[in-house]
Amino acid sequence: MYLNAFEATQAYGTAQLAALKLLVKSVCVLAALIAIGMSVSISLPLLGDAVFIQMWSVPLSSHLRAVTGALAALAAYKQLSLVVVAAVWVVVWVAGFAVLGALWTRYSRRATIAASSLLLSGLALALLALAERKGIVSPFVFDATLAAWRGILLAAIVFTIVYVFWSGFAERVLTLRYASGTLAISAAFGAAWLTVLQMAGVQLAGMSALNAVWILLPASLPLTIGALAPWSYSRVRHT
Repeated sequence: MYLNAFEATQAYGTAQLAALKLLVKSVCVLAALIAIGMSVSISLPLLGDAVFIQMWSVPLSSHLRAVTGALAALAAYKQLSLVVVAAVWVVVWVAGFAVLGALWTRYSRRATIAASSLLLSGLALALLALAERKGIVSPFVFDATLAAWRGILLAAIVFTIVYVFWSGFAERVLTLRYASGTLAISAAFGAAWLTVLQMAGVQLAGMSALNAVWILLPASLPLTIGALAPWSYSRVRHT
């Protein structure tokens, strides 16, 4: 009911098979996005600004030419950074859905509780922000609650990375070559992410330590998802 033929026949050491499956899925999704982007970039200039001004009062084709010109004017390493960030985001997106599907199959009750708790805490935080804006709650209470929530979530992410790597190596789900590849991809993505932040004008020097960590937190996503993928597939295989 839950497993396809590929997942049901995976061996206990699933790192290589998980990497192969995620690579194939990511390449397919990336190719589809490139095809859609090329179709849009070719179609918009043919339609002209008059169509979009009449429909949405926005000259989209002119904006597209401006964006294309701005990208072409960037230095080569900045263009490469944008490509790396976009490609790795696609891989992380595909792998993230695969991991969530596997974990939901194996730990449906726990996953439901965890997702519900996260959604409820986010809703409570949003309501607290609304109350702070209306003057019902003092800014100190909101700032302290937000800092505590972010600290707990950050600690949970760090614990997840450490536990999954330790458990993966202990159970021989992860291999040294797979882990090294994941670290290399994470390092490349982190460098590209820093370059993109600099292009966006983000100055880490003037931020607090917690804010800087949260700005850099997306750089840990390839490492986290990369370790979770074979680990979660192994759990599904032995359900």
